[in-house]
Amino acid sequence: MIHQSLYIIHTTITSFITMYLHCKFYVIEQQQQQSISVPNKLR
Repeated sequence: MIHQSLYIIHTTITSFITMYLHCKFYVIEQQQQQSISVPNKLR
């Protein structure tokens, strides 16, 4: 049982980390796109 609970905790943590990284990279991409599109609107 201990191994099973450890496995569950491990998978949960890794899934949270991947979700966090995906969100972080998504936000970074959105910010870059906005910063790129802003000068074009100013022209």
